[in-house]
Amino acid sequence: FDLPDSKGGLIYLNGAARSPMMKHVLAVGTKALGRKLKPWTMKNEAENRTKELFAKLIDSKTSDIAITPCTSHAISLIAHNAMKTGKVSGVMDAVLVLQNQMSSNVLPWQHLCKSTGAELLVAPAPSKPGKSWTDSVLSLDWKKVKIVAMPPVLWTDGSVLDMEKIAEKC
Repeated sequence: FDLPDSKGGLIYLNGAARSPMMKHVLAVGTKALGRKLKPWTMKNEAENRTKELFAKLIDSKTSDIAITPCTSHAISLIAHNAMKTGKVSGVMDAVLVLQNQMSSNVLPWQHLCKSTGAELLVAPAPSKPGKSWTDSVLSLDWKKVKIVAMPPVLWTDGSVLDMEKIAEKC
């Protein structure tokens, strides 16, 4: 540590929010940040291993797996490519999302729909006792739906959607 000389007094360390960093941690961190000067040269065995394990888990190929900095970045890329490839191209198309869904999975689709004229179809929250999000999703008119963008579990209350039933509808 690199602490000030206390001249025999006490030094108060608020470790809950800002503890001092050990010198060797600074050295390792500085070296790691230096690698970001040329990220295209970085070899990341952990990323490759993660892709291998995930591909095995979902019975896929590693070339089908993309690792992105964050979910919102990945969803934005998907929405952008859906527009550029014509998957969603106009008023005869719709993207299906949930009411109260996390904004990172809504804003890219709103932009896509505004840019193409497609409809943003929003499944409303269940309003009657005994009704589920799955019921709400399946009760909608799916004629124009080209993309379904929803989580298996809603972030606001932990409600679980039956993705197998929803996949059958797709």
